[in-house]
Amino acid sequence: AAEDAAMEGTVYDPEAALMSQLVEYTGKTITFDYDLSSVSVSMDSTINAGFNCLIVQLGSGQVRMNSSVNNRYNHTKLVGQYSIATLVKITESPSLVILSGDTTDANSGP
Repeated sequence: AAEDAAMEGTVYDPEAALMSQLVEYTGKTITFDYDLSSVSVSMDSTINAGFNCLIVQLGSGQVRMNSSVNNRYNHTKLVGQYSIATLVKITESPSLVILSGDTTDANSGP
């Protein structure tokens, strides 16, 4: 279906894939339930400061941030299945996006 096109190549665009069966967005939570490979998440630079959401990895496909995010340990990925992290855009100029929670810099999953 057209809604699933955003998952091709395992790249997730929050605006393009909100209706995907593999990704569920419920206002403040984005849930990834994907087992075939990792999923890259990019954050549109036009998202306003103050945006925040919870990211949940239900499947074994690791969720990996594709855009510039800041983390106290330089992590850009969720640890693995059943991991939870928060993504918050603090400022617009310069853009400051913080990822915090069950994160890692190591690859995992299929």
